[in-house]
Amino acid sequence: MKRRGSFSLAATLGAALFIAGVITVVGQSAEPQAPPRLTADQQKQLDQVKQLEEQLQKDREVVHSAITQYGWDSDQVDEAQEKLFRDRAEYRKLRRSLRAAGVAVPPAPGMEFRPRGDRPGRMAGRMPHHGRGGHHCAECDCPCCE
Repeated sequence: MKRRGSFSLAATLGAALFIAGVITVVGQSAEPQAPPRLTADQQKQLDQVKQLEEQLQKDREVVHSAITQYGWDSDQVDEAQEKLFRDRAEYRKLRRSLRAAGVAVPPAPGMEFRPRGDRPGRMAGRMPHHGRGGHHCAECDCPCCE
């Protein structure tokens, strides 16, 4: 009889300790945490990311105007594309570096979350048809139809 009572007491005590531990962990995670402070270097990198976003837009415009003015097969277009690729590589490197350091980096322009039917060029409520081979419809903007 004593064994049964001590086992029951131990199980009850163990359950109580487990519940107390869970409550403590939940209580700690529910406390609002202050956003991490940025170092001067991280703030400088964030500013550089914003500048590169603007520069990338200008680079794209230069590429398009060079294509319009000189045609696809020209040295001017090649130079403009190379500059765009270099700036894009630097932009990605900075974003990845900041995210790896735990800095919240705002989404790239045009990459914000939108509900499925709210995208430009998409018909609201339209079901995706990926996986069917050989489809090429005029109103579709999926990568396989472009």
